[in-house]
Amino acid sequence: MVIEPILEMYDRVKKPEYLDFCEFLYEDYSRHAIHAKFPCYDISWIKALDPNEPFVGHGAHTCEQLRIPMLLYIRTENKRYYTIFLNAFEKLKRYLSLSGSCKSDELIGVRQDSAHKEENGALNLGKCYPIPEAGYEYCSTTELMFTYTAALRSTMDMGYADYEEWMVMNAAMAARRQDGKAILYLCADNLYEATKSVGDRWDYSPTHIDAAVCCAPNSCKIMPYHLQNMWLEDDEGLYAVFYGPR
Repeated sequence: MVIEPILEMYDRVKKPEYLDFCEFLYEDYSRHAIHAKFPCYDISWIKALDPNEPFVGHGAHTCEQLRIPMLLYIRTENKRYYTIFLNAFEKLKRYLSLSGSCKSDELIGVRQDSAHKEENGALNLGKCYPIPEAGYEYCSTTELMFTYTAALRSTMDMGYADYEEWMVMNAAMAARRQDGKAILYLCADNLYEATKSVGDRWDYSPTHIDAAVCCAPNSCKIMPYHLQNMWLEDDEGLYAVFYGPR
């Protein structure tokens, strides 16, 4: 993800070596996917371009890394990156919950063969189905929002706005208390109990210091960034992208 801020610096200074370095980083990341132990290589071109290779990684990583090929395409105009993004985006649709977020509790994939590990020490993960009881992580929701808005700004394809709005108004709002003072680290479309009896990540908490302090601050980004992208402008005029107050 260090590619993202480097690309922003490239936009400012236009030094070609910045862009070359970003392309090197993505290729290097993809090359390591073959021997990876930690499941965070879903968006390597090796895996993204293979329709039979399921998403199995840590949901937040997959949802944020999904936008990197798109951002590289916009700067380089290399259609290979756009193809990688489109293939990965089509694959993402298999793992979206009814409320719009990506199945990620914390992994997209499910453990195979009674959770035994493969010989190289990697988790043996396989394809999942986003059943209503499957969890989605608030960090994944936040990062997927950033990916949708990046794709929207890059292409002006309002389909990405529909995906973003559906997720923000359903998954993101369902995983927070109405008073805004606590969130669920993990939520599900069918969630019959939100307490520690289900697991440390399944209760309402303002911090989740007993699990991991990432989803709580990330949840605070949802509405500011959603509102920031409610209106977009191009050469043809101004666009109202999301529903909202006048």
